[in-house]
Amino acid sequence: MVVASLFDRVALSRAVGAEVVPKVWSALLGDAEFFARHAQLGGQAWEFALAQKGLGPYASALTAHGLGVRSSTAGWTGSDRRGFKLLLEVPGVGKCESAVITWPHRWWELEQRATVCVSSQVGCAMACRFCDTGLAGKHKNLPAWAIVEQHFLAQASLQREQGGGLKNVVFMGMG
Repeated sequence: MVVASLFDRVALSRAVGAEVVPKVWSALLGDAEFFARHAQLGGQAWEFALAQKGLGPYASALTAHGLGVRSSTAGWTGSDRRGFKLLLEVPGVGKCESAVITWPHRWWELEQRATVCVSSQVGCAMACRFCDTGLAGKHKNLPAWAIVEQHFLAQASLQREQGGGLKNVVFMGMG
């Protein structure tokens, strides 16, 4: 059972040591789709995924400490060449939204660039009439690990849908 996020630096440092944290994060974000798929399966599939990507020596420590991906993708809309939105369920906090925006880097280049726009809170205190998020009111600020998991799940979705990776991360302009 997952009780702490792999993106919670303190929990991860306790499990594998602070010097290993960058290696774990680099592997996770480098092949996010692979890890996200296996994390949903849990158990031996998760440990297999860690071993396949060079994190085998740490697999048992991560599992023993209950570390994994806590957030899940509750839905997504608008998949096209310009991007898509992810609705994420964050345990103990609620639902938040992330948007992935893709566009050509420069008009003369064919390379697509992608940016994820992450939420830092559930809801918004501004209560603007034109905004669904504002009308819902502010509920909670997201913990840092939940913000990083938005990046991870957006990266996984982008790799699965378009084969590319994220180049930028920005925060939504809420409240």
